[in-house]
Amino acid sequence: MDIPPKTLTHPPSKLLLWVRSLWSEVLFPGKDHESTPGSSWFPGKDHESTPGSQWVWLLVLFLPALLLYPTLGFDLLEPDETRYAEVPREMLAKGEWVVPFLDGEPYLDKPPLLYWLIMLSYQAFGISPASARLVPALCLHGLILACFATCRKPLGLRASLAGVGLLLLAPGFSIMGRLLTIDAVLAACIGGAILSIWQSIHNNPGSPRLGWWLASAFFTGLAILAKGPIGLILVLPPVILFRFFRQESIPWKALCLYAIVALSMGVPWYALMIRRVPDFVHHFFWEHNIMRFLQPFDHQRGVWFYLPVLALGLLPATLFGLSFLRFQLGDEKGARALRGPTQSFLLLSGGWCVFFFTLSGCKLPTYILPAFAPLCLAMGPWLATLTRTQWTLTGIPWLVLLVLGNHFLLPNWAAWRSPLAPGEALLAHLRDPQTPIVCYPRECHSVAFALGRDDLRHFRSKEFDAFRADLFTRDKTVVLCTHRHSLEGLRQLLPPELELHPLYDLQLTAPQWIPKGLHQAAVKLAGETALGLCDVAEVRRKPIAP
Repeated sequence: MDIPPKTLTHPPSKLLLWVRSLWSEVLFPGKDHESTPGSSWFPGKDHESTPGSQWVWLLVLFLPALLLYPTLGFDLLEPDETRYAEVPREMLAKGEWVVPFLDGEPYLDKPPLLYWLIMLSYQAFGISPASARLVPALCLHGLILACFATCRKPLGLRASLAGVGLLLLAPGFSIMGRLLTIDAVLAACIGGAILSIWQSIHNNPGSPRLGWWLASAFFTGLAILAKGPIGLILVLPPVILFRFFRQESIPWKALCLYAIVALSMGVPWYALMIRRVPDFVHHFFWEHNIMRFLQPFDHQRGVWFYLPVLALGLLPATLFGLSFLRFQLGDEKGARALRGPTQSFLLLSGGWCVFFFTLSGCKLPTYILPAFAPLCLAMGPWLATLTRTQWTLTGIPWLVLLVLGNHFLLPNWAAWRSPLAPGEALLAHLRDPQTPIVCYPRECHSVAFALGRDDLRHFRSKEFDAFRADLFTRDKTVVLCTHRHSLEGLRQLLPPELELHPLYDLQLTAPQWIPKGLHQAAVKLAGETALGLCDVAEVRRKPIAP
């Protein structure tokens, strides 16, 4: 319940009162309702029982499938996709469901939810890139359906349809999201948690509704199993901020129950990991959570990094950015009525996700994937004011471009840049299971995945002394050179006792689908070699003279 002003022992400052007034009376003064006027997309009123709107469910069900499911089997991209496909393959081969393995060693960087889901997909459909990518595709499709199902009443049918339509058209979601990364699974979990918690607190300033509250905690628990404590960090602060701005009491006891339920879902696995691999605590919690946030050791980007990511990822909506700002800040009666609590909460959730990862020293474009669904839904009330002609002229051409990008350009680009593009001509040098394979200076999990081997070792440039010593331990070693200058470096640095024999050069040649006049520029722009593998060589130890 709202706290009466007379109960406050320390009245809020004028600045605090101004912020609250700005948020609730200027930015979001409206009320949620099922009817969203201002457009004529469907005949009759904006209500699910309208005969002309019954086909919307089929549209929401089948249109995402057109973008997400075809051509899932294109070549895996180095380094992330190949790593996340190889870990569950090795776990499945070992019959291991607790400790993730990579290159035959425990892999402690991430929790297991993505690996478990891919292992189930491998068991059902066989080990392949398509089976692995089916997991993020299903997660994104489920998220789209959940967004429409839960927001069609508080936002209105047209606004919720516009929001999920924008989400589907956003390349940051439909193209980047279906790649094999943990962030698609995390986005689905966070989306489920946000939508469920809103069902719990919506129009309920007192105690949250327990069923939806626990459902949200369940999804947050899945997020913790997907990527760690970030699940709680992305879900609960927007709830606290929303209640604060609305001058509603913050249910601290309910929040504690929420955290206990969410954390308890991950306790069994985390406890088993700590028991099996004691170093897991330091490696995962300290290095890959706290230190990557405070003092990153990779993926360092500037503070403005996510501005262009959002601008490109939310196309075509960003083309109408000024129109959205006028709607959001305008004083017209129609616009004010459409800016209600649901839009407020969604903007807080999406904005908090972007803000949090902006503070992090370690940044990747896919990190803010959980922000796309709430941000797109929050733009739904504005999009619903556009006419059907405006949507048709913008949405259909963009949808055609996305289909071409997802099902032609991306697969062909991946095939061109793949380390496995030469096919059997390359694999013939690598198929002997008795010949050790070493990667230098980075891993090449495409080869491990294709050969079904978990014994590929790798050495970094700073470990060259150990690499050289390792080469002396056997008569013959196949070396995967994963940098364009690695082969030349080996020629100069290897001692005379080790002979270097180049086996395969993966220098790129422009494919036929690139215009001839752009061949040279395209190859140079792409880096002149396959992604993640440049040369294959054999190092032989000279026999010792008697």
